[in-house]
Amino acid sequence: MTPDRTRSLIGLRVSIPDGFTCTYSDSRYSVWKYTAKDRQAGSLILDAEIVDENTNRYNTVEDVLAVCDWMTDMEVYVNPHGVRMLRGFTQYSGSPERRYYIEHNGNVMLMCMIEDPRYVRPDDCEALLQQTADGMTPLR
Repeated sequence: MTPDRTRSLIGLRVSIPDGFTCTYSDSRYSVWKYTAKDRQAGSLILDAEIVDENTNRYNTVEDVLAVCDWMTDMEVYVNPHGVRMLRGFTQYSGSPERRYYIEHNGNVMLMCMIEDPRYVRPDDCEALLQQTADGMTPLR
């Protein structure tokens, strides 16, 4: 990964896969558009300050599980580096949105991508999000 596609969020090193270009970034939020031609993927979004409807921050995957009755196909996943996350789907403007709520150091961040099959291939979206999730490592 090149340094311009690496972010430090909630104590994790997040490496964005090849093919993505950052279209917006601030200290907590970034949007990455897939500009390579080999796959059809949606924009990858990272939000390090995700909150609930009462603006309370989530601290654990269980906090998200307790209130996310709107999410489907949920599962708790632990990546190869021991980082816990909850992944599943919601609907965003009528299209499926794949979400990962990633837990580390008493904080939860969101990584998501809309998988509208009119514009992207859901399998490509899933593979790129999984690659990003599996590459997240705690900062030393």
